[in-house]
Amino acid sequence: MISFKQLDPRHPGDPREDERDLEDLLDAAQPGWRDVLLRRQYLPRIEAAGALPVAEEGGFAGRPDTEVPGIADLYLAGDWVGPEGFLVDASMASARRAARLLIDDGSLSQRRTVAGPVLQSRAG
Repeated sequence: MISFKQLDPRHPGDPREDERDLEDLLDAAQPGWRDVLLRRQYLPRIEAAGALPVAEEGGFAGRPDTEVPGIADLYLAGDWVGPEGFLVDASMASARRAARLLIDDGSLSQRRTVAGPVLQSRAG
Protein backbone atom coordinates (compact mmCIF):
# COMPACT_ATOMS: atom_id res chain seq x y z
CA MET A 1 0.00 0.00 0.00
CA ILE A 2 1.27 3.44 -0.84
CA SER A 3 0.22 6.36 1.27
CA PHE A 4 1.06 10.00 0.79
CA LYS A 5 0.20 13.37 2.27
CA GLN A 6 0.00 16.42 0.07
CA LEU A 7 1.99 19.17 1.77
CA ASP A 8 1.76 22.90 1.34
CA PRO A 9 5.20 23.98 0.07
CA ARG A 10 4.77 27.33 1.82
CA HIS A 11 4.61 25.59 5.23
CA PRO A 12 7.22 22.82 5.54
CA GLY A 13 5.73 21.27 8.69
CA ASP A 14 7.24 18.56 10.88
CA PRO A 15 8.30 15.33 9.11
CA ARG A 16 7.71 13.26 12.28
CA GLU A 17 4.15 14.58 12.56
CA ASP A 18 3.57 13.90 8.86
CA GLU A 19 4.78 10.32 9.34
CA ARG A 20 2.42 9.84 12.30
CA ASP A 21 -0.45 11.18 10.16
CA LEU A 22 0.36 8.64 7.44
CA GLU A 23 0.56 5.81 9.96
CA ASP A 24 -2.79 6.87 11.47
CA LEU A 25 -4.33 6.82 7.98
CA LEU A 26 -3.00 3.31 7.36
CA ASP A 27 -4.22 2.17 10.80
CA ALA A 28 -7.72 3.34 9.88
CA ALA A 29 -7.71 2.08 6.28
CA GLN A 30 -5.75 -1.15 6.74
CA PRO A 31 -5.72 -2.35 10.36
CA GLY A 32 -2.88 -4.77 11.06
CA TRP A 33 -0.65 -3.44 8.26
CA ARG A 34 2.38 -3.43 10.56
CA ASP A 35 2.05 -7.22 11.01
CA VAL A 36 2.45 -7.86 7.28
CA LEU A 37 4.88 -5.07 6.44
CA LEU A 38 7.54 -6.28 4.01
CA ARG A 39 9.40 -3.06 3.38
CA ARG A 40 9.01 0.46 4.62
CA GLN A 41 10.36 3.64 3.09
CA TYR A 42 9.49 7.09 4.37
CA LEU A 43 10.45 9.99 2.13
CA PRO A 44 9.41 13.18 3.92
CA ARG A 45 10.62 15.64 1.31
CA ILE A 46 10.40 13.79 -2.01
CA GLU A 47 9.76 15.91 -5.06
CA ALA A 48 7.14 14.75 -7.50
CA ALA A 49 7.24 15.13 -11.23
CA GLY A 50 4.18 15.29 -13.37
CA ALA A 51 3.27 15.60 -16.99
CA LEU A 52 0.09 16.74 -18.63
CA PRO A 53 -1.22 14.69 -21.54
CA VAL A 54 -1.16 17.44 -24.17
CA ALA A 55 -2.73 17.18 -27.63
CA GLU A 56 0.54 17.62 -29.55
CA GLU A 57 1.85 14.43 -27.90
CA GLY A 58 -1.33 12.43 -28.50
CA GLY A 59 -3.16 13.31 -25.28
CA PHE A 60 -3.86 10.34 -23.04
CA ALA A 61 -3.23 7.99 -25.99
CA GLY A 62 0.31 9.40 -26.24
CA ARG A 63 1.33 8.08 -22.83
CA PRO A 64 3.34 4.84 -22.50
CA ASP A 65 1.29 1.64 -22.68
CA THR A 66 1.07 -0.88 -19.83
CA GLU A 67 2.91 -3.46 -21.94
CA VAL A 68 6.54 -2.58 -22.60
CA PRO A 69 7.27 -3.22 -26.28
CA GLY A 70 10.17 -5.55 -26.96
CA ILE A 71 10.54 -6.76 -23.34
CA ALA A 72 8.55 -9.87 -22.53
CA ASP A 73 6.72 -9.99 -19.20
CA LEU A 74 7.39 -6.36 -18.28
CA TYR A 75 4.37 -4.21 -17.49
CA LEU A 76 4.02 -0.63 -16.27
CA ALA A 77 1.48 0.90 -13.91
CA GLY A 78 1.32 4.48 -12.73
CA ASP A 79 -0.33 7.85 -12.99
CA TRP A 80 1.48 8.53 -16.28
CA VAL A 81 0.74 5.16 -17.93
CA GLY A 82 -1.97 4.21 -20.39
CA PRO A 83 -4.68 6.02 -22.30
CA GLU A 84 -7.15 6.14 -19.42
CA GLY A 85 -7.49 8.36 -16.35
CA PHE A 86 -5.36 10.88 -14.54
CA LEU A 87 -3.31 10.54 -11.36
CA VAL A 88 -4.83 7.84 -9.11
CA ASP A 89 -7.41 6.94 -11.78
CA ALA A 90 -4.59 6.25 -14.24
CA SER A 91 -2.61 4.34 -11.60
CA MET A 92 -5.55 2.06 -10.91
CA ALA A 93 -6.48 1.66 -14.58
CA SER A 94 -2.92 0.76 -15.61
CA ALA A 95 -2.50 -1.60 -12.63
CA ARG A 96 -5.81 -3.29 -13.52
CA ARG A 97 -4.68 -3.66 -17.14
CA ALA A 98 -1.27 -5.06 -16.10
CA ALA A 99 -3.00 -7.58 -13.82
CA ARG A 100 -5.42 -8.56 -16.59
CA LEU A 101 -2.53 -9.08 -19.02
CA LEU A 102 -0.77 -11.31 -16.49
CA ILE A 103 -3.92 -13.34 -15.87
CA ASP A 104 -4.76 -13.62 -19.57
CA ASP A 105 -1.20 -14.75 -20.31
CA GLY A 106 -1.88 -17.85 -18.20
CA SER A 107 1.50 -17.98 -16.52
CA LEU A 108 0.79 -15.73 -13.56
CA SER A 109 1.70 -18.47 -11.09
CA GLN A 110 5.19 -18.69 -12.62
CA ARG A 111 5.93 -14.98 -12.14
CA ARG A 112 7.65 -13.33 -9.21
CA THR A 113 6.79 -9.81 -8.19
CA VAL A 114 8.63 -7.46 -5.91
CA ALA A 115 6.42 -5.01 -4.10
CA GLY A 116 5.98 -3.52 -0.69
CA PRO A 117 4.29 -0.68 1.10
CA VAL A 118 5.84 2.74 0.79
CA LEU A 119 5.05 5.70 3.00
CA GLN A 120 5.74 8.99 1.37
CA SER A 121 4.80 12.60 1.55
CA ARG A 122 5.33 15.34 -0.96
CA ALA A 123 6.83 18.76 -0.40
CA GLY A 124 7.19 21.34 -3.12
